[in-house]
Amino acid sequence: MIIANHCRVHATPSQSDLALNERELHLWRAELDLTDEDLAPLIRVLSPDELDRAAQFHFTRDRRRFMAGRGLLRSIIAGYLHRPAHEISFDYGVRGKPALTTADLQFNLAHSGGLAIIGLTRSGRLGVDVERIRPLGDMMQLVNSFFSPRERQEIATLPAEDQQLGFFTCWTRKEAYLKAMGDGLASPLDQFDMPVVPSEPPRLLHVDVATNEAASWSLWDAPLEVGYVGTVAFAGQIDILRHGVWHRHNPGQ
Repeated sequence: MIIANHCRVHATPSQSDLALNERELHLWRAELDLTDEDLAPLIRVLSPDELDRAAQFHFTRDRRRFMAGRGLLRSIIAGYLHRPAHEISFDYGVRGKPALTTADLQFNLAHSGGLAIIGLTRSGRLGVDVERIRPLGDMMQLVNSFFSPRERQEIATLPAEDQQLGFFTCWTRKEAYLKAMGDGLASPLDQFDMPVVPSEPPRLLHVDVATNEAASWSLWDAPLEVGYVGTVAFAGQIDILRHGVWHRHNPGQ
């Protein structure tokens, strides 16, 4: 894992004894492809509007993954707040980003394929993103449409066999930052720069609209399974980053 801003990295505390201190960020990863037995208790904690959203998915696999992700999100938040998962209530921003109606807990969820990552902190804007590395027929079209001139040049100079990983590395870094800003893909992706080369630590290199914006952000590569890349973006400085795997048998359900 790449460490930025002199942040200390530790294993996450036990799921049965969760505590999140100031200037600390926790990152959980979890599997979404669950058995019926493991999925059932997660479905039971969902709200009516979440069940309605799940019903809109055409494919069963996508519907199950959505319900697993939202159920896991509720269970994890419940563990920190010491409340039943079904009692967790969300507000939604203009772009649909959920936030707690009460409590000083900031969080963000991202998922791709069968993997979800969930970041939590006590203060500050937070965004996470994850992508399963896979072939994309329109990859270069996406690069030319959404990447900055610098990023396009960096992608073009990579060996052909490294361009796919470079694309997803840069994409997750950009999306995590935009999610922390609360804009998601609604904001122009070509107005700021992120490193494309995976071995280069993630950082905000340049922002067209704010000359001092880059220095105020902390970014990390998420420690994920082979075949996935992910990024954590935080508006400020964090002293400790903890990460771990959230097991399906957990408190709060």
